Amino acid sequence: MPPMQKTGDVAGSSGPRGWLGRIRLMAGSSFQPGAGVQKKAGMLPWRARNLVKRRLGHEGWSMRSFARVGMCSLALGAGVLSCSNESEVVKPTTSSGGSNATTGGGSTGSPGGAGGSSGTTVGGGGTQGGDGGTTTTTSATTAGGGEAGSPGFVVPEEPELVFEGTQLPGLVFTGSIDGVTDFAFLPGTDDELLVLQHSGAVIHYAKTEAGSFVELGRATLTDLFHDEGCGLLSLAFDPEFQDNRFVYLSRCKEQTRSTIARFEFDAIEELPATEVEILSIDAEVADEDWHRFGSMGFEPDGETMWALVGDLFLRELGQATTDQAGSLLRFVPNREPDGAGYEPAEGNAFDDPADGDPSIYAYGLRSPWRGTRDRFGRFWIGDVGLYTTEEVNLALSPGQNFGWDGAEGPCTVDCDGVTQPLTHYGRLSDEAYVIDDPLTEPVTKRAIWVGEAYHSDQDRYFGLFDDAVIFGDFFTGWVRRLEVDEEGTLIGDEAVGHLTQVTSWKIGPDGYMYTTTLPGMFYRAVQVTEPE
Repeated sequence: MPPMQKTGDVAGSSGPRGWLGRIRLMAGSSFQPGAGVQKKAGMLPWRARNLVKRRLGHEGWSMRSFARVGMCSLALGAGVLSCSNESEVVKPTTSSGGSNATTGGGSTGSPGGAGGSSGTTVGGGGTQGGDGGTTTTTSATTAGGGEAGSPGFVVPEEPELVFEGTQLPGLVFTGSIDGVTDFAFLPGTDDELLVLQHSGAVIHYAKTEAGSFVELGRATLTDLFHDEGCGLLSLAFDPEFQDNRFVYLSRCKEQTRSTIARFEFDAIEELPATEVEILSIDAEVADEDWHRFGSMGFEPDGETMWALVGDLFLRELGQATTDQAGSLLRFVPNREPDGAGYEPAEGNAFDDPADGDPSIYAYGLRSPWRGTRDRFGRFWIGDVGLYTTEEVNLALSPGQNFGWDGAEGPCTVDCDGVTQPLTHYGRLSDEAYVIDDPLTEPVTKRAIWVGEAYHSDQDRYFGLFDDAVIFGDFFTGWVRRLEVDEEGTLIGDEAVGHLTQVTSWKIGPDGYMYTTTLPGMFYRAVQVTEPE
C-alpha cells in the first residue's frame, strides 16, 4: 500500500505546527508494573500541558512517553514500512486562530491570522496574513489561535490514555525495513513475549522488575522474501501452546508467495527447523509485494483459526471469491505433530467451490492489515485505503462483501449486497478525527490499524473500555475508542490518546493494553485518572 499513491490535504496543520510544537520521544524511559499516572488538581488540558513542558524544559512528566521517532515513507498494508528519520513538514500559509487564545498572533516574522469569536467552535482559515505578533491576552484560559496556516481549535480535556514506554533491546532500526511488526505474550507467563522483526527475526524477551526487557534468545527465518511490503508479518499462539508449544507465523517466502506456517517453540534457536506449512497464497503476477497476511488468531473452540489477507496488490481479486486474496479466512489447521495443511471451517460463506473458496468468511477487502475478533464472534477489520479513505469494517455474519475494488470507503454506486464501513476517514486537514486530536502529525499518508477488543478479568480502565475496540492511524497518530451495540450499530467513537507508528496492540495477562511501534518501542496504555 504505497502512500505515494495516496493524495490529499495536509492532516493536522491545525495543531502540531503551531504553538503546540511537537511532542518528542523520551527514549529509554521505562514503566513500573502497577504504576499509575494521576491527574493533578488544576492541571491544564492535556495538549496545553505539553506546551508548558516544552517551554519550561521539563522532559519527564510523571513517567509519560509520547512517541515521535521520525516518519515512514511507506505504510503497512499487511506488510511493513520503509522509514526515514526526517518527518514530512508542510510549511503554513495563512489562517485565523481559535478563540480563548493564550497567544493571539503568530511568532515574529510569521504572519498570524485573526482570532476566532467562539470558544466552542473551530476557527476558520484566514485569507490574509496579519503582522506577526507576540501580544497575549489576559483573560484566556485555554490555548487557541494558530500561526500562519493553522486553523484555530478548542483544546480538548484530558486524554483517557497515556503511554508509558521503553525501548526493546537488541534491535537495529536504521529507518529502513527492519522494524517491529508484531508481538504477543507467551501463554502461561506474565512477563515473557515474542517480538517479530520485518527482516525475519523472532526474539524472545522477558520483562524485568524494573520494567525494562532482557533478550532471552532469537531465531532468524532465512527462507523469506524481504522488501518494503513483504517480510515477517504476524504471529499467533496455539490455544494449547503450553502443551504443544505451537506458534504460527505469517511471512512472504517469495515475492509471489505468502504463507502461514506452524513452528514448535522450545529452544528458540531451533525454531526455523520445525516449520510446517499450513496455508499459502500465490499470485502468478504481483505488481508490488504489498497486501499480504495481516492479523490472525484462534476462535474459542480451540480449533478454528482466522486470518486477514490482502488483495496482493491485484485489486481485481477483491471481488474474486474463488481466490482467497482480499478476504477474511476461517480454517482448521492441521495440528498433528508432523501434519501440514488445513480444512475449511464450518460456517463460512461458500459451500460450493464454484461460488467461492470454502475458507472465505467475508471478502471485498483491499489491505486488511490489523484486525481482531471480539468475544461475541464479531470481526473488526481495519482496511487500508488507496487514494481517499481508510475503513473499519465489522463482519457479523458469513458472506459479507465490503466492496473493494468497486468502492473505497462508503459505497455509492452499484451497492446491492455491499456492507458499508462501520466508520471511515479521509486525508483532509479538516477531518473530524484530525480536529479531535490537534497533535495529529502533518502528513498526507494514512494507514489504519485496529487493536484487540478489550475484555479482561483484571480491568485496569474502570469499565471505560469494556468490549470496546481501540483503533488509530499509523501516520497521524490519533488513537480512538469504538463501541457497538448488540446489533453491531456504532454507539461510541471518541478520541482517547495519541501515539504514532503503532504496529501491534494487544491485551496483556495483567489486564493492561500494550503496543509496539515500528522502531521497537514497547508501551503500556495507562488511564490518566479514575472516574469519579
